[in-house]
Amino acid sequence: MATESFPCRLQLAVGRHETCPGDACPFWQGGVCAVAGLRADVEPRPELAELLLDLRGRLADTSGWSLLKRLPRADP
Repeated sequence: MATESFPCRLQLAVGRHETCPGDACPFWQGGVCAVAGLRADVEPRPELAELLLDLRGRLADTSGWSLLKRLPRADP
């Protein structure tokens, strides 16, 4: 992953902040985020982002990277 950090779009869509974990994420493929193209679909539909975050957590558990589970919602 590049040295520049940027936020995870899925977490932003559900009101949370997480720096993109890059190649540690199951959705990171070939040096890019495989779900980045879904930005227009995910941002107005947080339920889709939640579904993808749950999937990311389940995929991460199988590879031993449990830190990628859904983050708790931040209190405003």
